[in-house]
Amino acid sequence: FYPDKYYNVRPTVFEKLTEAGVWVPNAQRLFPHFITYDFESMMVEDPQGKFDAKHVPISFSICSNIPGLTEPEFRAHEDPAELIATFVTLLERWSLRSYALLKPDYQPYLDQLEAESRRIRERERSCGREFKHKDLHQELLLELEEWLKQTIVLGFNSQNYDLNVIKPY
Repeated sequence: FYPDKYYNVRPTVFEKLTEAGVWVPNAQRLFPHFITYDFESMMVEDPQGKFDAKHVPISFSICSNIPGLTEPEFRAHEDPAELIATFVTLLERWSLRSYALLKPDYQPYLDQLEAESRRIRERERSCGREFKHKDLHQELLLELEEWLKQTIVLGFNSQNYDLNVIKPY
């Protein structure tokens, strides 16, 4: 359901940057890294007695195209909660690696946004006005940083199985 009866596509961070006078080449507008994974489970007797058995995650494999992290990793643990914690820790660590590799390529745009934000704040201060909120360029800087820190994660049949298996943990 859409309140205005129409679906509105929100502009991407790069479209907003272009409107603000910061041009990022098209080749840099697609996120280059992704992580892929798959969980394996086994059937165990349901301790709550609601069902005869339930699926419990026992292992996962994870791999990516992030330079330095292209070899598959396999992890297994008898405690599903510990296994999921390990999985999330790896996702976060690999995402930080992706960010560290990408940031130098986007640093000129981050610097341009910071300089423009500083210039505007100084201009306003010289007129006796003070910014109480972030200006557009500061907001775009934060949005671009957020984009750089988000890594694509793909699972094999994850929406129908893996995500439902790991949710309880």
